[in-house]
Amino acid sequence: AKLCQALRNNKSLTTVEIGWELPRSILLNILDCVARLPCLQSLSLLCYTNLPRRLLRRLVSKSSLSHLELRNIAIGPSPWKERLILNAKGKIILNTKAHQNVSHLVNSFADSIQSLHLVACDFEKEDFIRMCQWTERRPQPLKELSFAYSNSIP
Repeated sequence: AKLCQALRNNKSLTTVEIGWELPRSILLNILDCVARLPCLQSLSLLCYTNLPRRLLRRLVSKSSLSHLELRNIAIGPSPWKERLILNAKGKIILNTKAHQNVSHLVNSFADSIQSLHLVACDFEKEDFIRMCQWTERRPQPLKELSFAYSNSIP
């Protein structure tokens, strides 16, 4: 609570890195405060697999952001929560991959981002295509782009 209060009062913080050991409720409160930082230039989020899409969108779209690192980040429901879905044949099956990777937010990424590191984000061929299309549409080229530990690169 004190950290959130300090973040709400801070108008000059430019760099935030958040690791993987924060409990979910605390993390979401802190990320909400980080999303409100007016001068945020560098953001690193490490190892969270159940982040709400709306909150992530607010973070990655900040117009002041120039460096973004998302390491082992997934959007939506936890990968441990399975959802029932109808397959093409009309049978109910378990969808064990109910979360999405961060490439689904690429159109929300701020144009101001110059350095983008998407590390161990569980990309597949379509995700790399989506990312490449985004880089081509940008008004200015990226200075750095990394897909480290993406062992499914086609």
